[in-house]
Amino acid sequence: MELRAYTVLQKEELEQGREQKLSEEAISLYSDRRMNYLQMRAVRNALNSGISAEAVSLFAKFWIPAWQIEEFAEEVRNGEQPAVPKRPLPREPFLWLGAAVTLLGILPMLASPSGPVQLELTSGTIRIPCGAEFEPERYVKEFSGEDVSLFLPEKFTADRPGPVLVQYRAEGKKETVRKNLRVEVVDDQAPTITLTSERAELLREAPFSCHAYVMKAMDEVDGDLTRSVICSDVLTDEETQQVSYQVKDQAGNTATAVLRVHFADSAPAHPETEAAAVNPSAETPGPAASHPAAEKPVTAMAAPAIQSVPEPEAAGIEEPPYEEETEEPLLQ
Repeated sequence: MELRAYTVLQKEELEQGREQKLSEEAISLYSDRRMNYLQMRAVRNALNSGISAEAVSLFAKFWIPAWQIEEFAEEVRNGEQPAVPKRPLPREPFLWLGAAVTLLGILPMLASPSGPVQLELTSGTIRIPCGAEFEPERYVKEFSGEDVSLFLPEKFTADRPGPVLVQYRAEGKKETVRKNLRVEVVDDQAPTITLTSERAELLREAPFSCHAYVMKAMDEVDGDLTRSVICSDVLTDEETQQVSYQVKDQAGNTATAVLRVHFADSAPAHPETEAAAVNPSAETPGPAASHPAAEKPVTAMAAPAIQSVPEPEAAGIEEPPYEEETEEPLLQ
């Protein structure tokens, strides 16, 4: 039997395993093309939860549905030993019945008159999610008749949303009954947006690009939607604000994200405070000594005022205190 190629969703599961640093041995446990992407995801999550590859290998089987794989993984994490079912027998035993009918066809004398052929399905229309596998035998409610062969439609993995029409056929010796089943493949899984950060601090005059904060946007069906993300580069004067992001897949499922932007620079100074810092004398006129910056020139003028005393001489004050100056040669 020729193996089909991996679907987009299956490839995504394998790539995520490599991004999460799983070993190739571990990835090989869910690289079976017969697994749908939900089964592959259940196995990958089990490996990432700390369960050893040896333990996961017991229930990483393509015939075990995804929900049961998750239950087995939970039992292992709880220290229990899961009762993993063996691979069931092929679900097309009716081929043997068809071979028997063929043999009876060459022996018409031995064949008994055939009864009416009946075929009934569980429903005329079913819905399955993208990525799930269509299992035709699940939708056969009843078939009957003498020497009847039942022919089932082929299995397939629902990769893309939309309707798929399949046919069941029950053949008797003289009568054939056909029933159609409409399979509605639906995409009800919204995409995801991943930002580089949930918060950003900016200067008011700094340029801003909202797309610079988008790491990736992914959808299970449509793949990479990073370039389809919608956001706005326009910011208001508010100190703290939110930038909204949105992306929509082809089925109309929408994802949103929010970036909180805060202006990191301080608020402008009060005009009066600003003027005082530039020209303090213009705001508070008065003695220079009242301002700290004027203390230095006052101190500098104090020294010469002590050294020269011209006024006492004009008032007739006795000169003995100054005779010491005439005795300077003696001091030398």
